[in-house]
Amino acid sequence: MAGPEEKAERYQKALVALVSDIQRSELTPLFKEGFLCAARCCDSQTPETMQAWSAPCAPATLSILPYAGTPAN
Repeated sequence: MAGPEEKAERYQKALVALVSDIQRSELTPLFKEGFLCAARCCDSQTPETMQAWSAPCAPATLSILPYAGTPAN
């Protein structure tokens, strides 16, 4: 039977693996979508209308903000 330290270590490793998987499968694509949206707006907008990029890109960008500072390890 595993002791409390061994169980804690197993749970910690499982949690790290879960967070890494979520970051790879969910958060990274959201970051990519937001950055690519902003880049497309930079390519297609004039300097006068650059501020308008936030309208189409805001949902993708804002959806990742709560997770932006979450460490993967």
